[in-house]
Amino acid sequence: MKRVLTVASALVLASTGLWAGTAASQETTTTQAEVTTTTEAPVETTTTTTEATTTTIADDTTTTTAVAPETTTTTVPEEPLALPGQHVTAGSLSFDIRFADSPAANCAKSVDLAGGQVNVGFDEAGNIGGVYGLTPSGTGSAGVFMVGLGAVPAGVGIISVSDGDCEFDAVGIGSFGSDGGWARINGVGAGLHPGYENAEYVNQFIVEARIDASSAPAVLDMNYVKDFLLRDRPGLTLPEG
Repeated sequence: MKRVLTVASALVLASTGLWAGTAASQETTTTQAEVTTTTEAPVETTTTTTEATTTTIADDTTTTTAVAPETTTTTVPEEPLALPGQHVTAGSLSFDIRFADSPAANCAKSVDLAGGQVNVGFDEAGNIGGVYGLTPSGTGSAGVFMVGLGAVPAGVGIISVSDGDCEFDAVGIGSFGSDGGWARINGVGAGLHPGYENAEYVNQFIVEARIDASSAPAVLDMNYVKDFLLRDRPGLTLPEG
């Protein structure tokens, strides 16, 4: 707007100057000034439209970590194994085991029960009902288990010996007799001896226990039993595990 007015004013002044000069030199000449019309140019208005931006704020995410409850381990001490019977403190164990097809493997021996871990059980009448346990025998040990069948005058027995040239395992069944200090089984069975390839017929299976003194409680170390049963046997390979 100011620029337009300035231009218009300049034109008016220029026209007035020309008119004055002409009037001075030619008195009879009349000069009419042109009327200049100034039109204001319309103001161009620029409107800038800004799009509204919508921002969505996500809800807060809460992460919950489950805390595992504390685990309490309670170790209950193992109670000693309750063994039946009484510990034999004086007595002897005799056996006579004969293999029908391998006479060289036969073994007959008597061992002292004092200092061993052999136990005895008595029936209601006070007679020996069974004998079981381990006792030293020469360079090794002898393990025995024999029990009467009650009303039937019979019994079963197992005997295993690791003593140099007297090495075998045998199981038998036969007649059983006992009183308050003596028990005996006499029968037949089957057994193994060094080589341990096949079980052989045992045509004589005799095991006799004489008990001179015993007292409670019964005594038998399970580790001793395990080591004895899993001992190395010539020619026998036991499965691992």
